[in-house]
Amino acid sequence: MHFYWTFGGKSGLDAALPTQNGKLLINPPKVLIFSVAAIFIWFSIIVYFLQFNNFNSEYTIYMGWFLSTIFVSRAIGDFRAVGFFKKIGSTKFSKYDTNYFSPLSLFIGIAIGAITYNAQ
Repeated sequence: MHFYWTFGGKSGLDAALPTQNGKLLINPPKVLIFSVAAIFIWFSIIVYFLQFNNFNSEYTIYMGWFLSTIFVSRAIGDFRAVGFFKKIGSTKFSKYDTNYFSPLSLFIGIAIGAITYNAQ
């Protein structure tokens, strides 16, 4: 989706960005959206090495724990607009965040933690 949005796609974007009183709380430039997509690919390569390869260096293990922490932290949120403990709760984003984005982030964080633990 991030690559799609980088190249001009609009579908789903309204549910992917937090708003308050009808205004976007963040308005990321296309280069940042593209960077997020590239970083997700890098994350998946780290997880691949942890799960399916015997290339589990100290760096890979540390990155696995770091990724797990990032996704669990995303699920917990910033206590304002993102995560399980957000205060803004009546927008389209907040409903999607509560029902899909935060649970998915928590699941991914726990899964990466389990994969990293098993790779040690």
